[in-house]
Amino acid sequence: MTVPVRGMPDVEAMLVEWLYGQLGGVDVRTDLYVGFEDRLPLVQVVRIGGGMSHNAILIEPRLDIDVYAATRVAASDLAHQIEALMPAMRNIAVAGGLVTKVIEEIGPSYRPDVNPHTYRFGMTYQLVIRPA
Repeated sequence: MTVPVRGMPDVEAMLVEWLYGQLGGVDVRTDLYVGFEDRLPLVQVVRIGGGMSHNAILIEPRLDIDVYAATRVAASDLAHQIEALMPAMRNIAVAGGLVTKVIEEIGPSYRPDVNPHTYRFGMTYQLVIRPA
């Protein structure tokens, strides 16, 4: 008997699409680009780990969300706005996946950056996702 394999969604793409829709046009992406500091604020989403559940039906990715802004206050404010939004992602289907659980592992905190033209706040989440 062959078990059908369902493709798991791209969790970075899911979070980028959802946050972009929630943040009213703030640039949300996975990769920074040369000169990004000229178009702030910007939110970067990066998968940093996590894996498939023991039953291979769910994935449990860990994601870092970094907010870049021209001032520390602006970066903090946007990071806290995202923190307030994240619980609402539960039971949302987007980009091929359904979020069943949202866990805040590290809340918004200042993350010093080497770029003297930006301030960065970041947070870490674990999501539990199944294909939609």
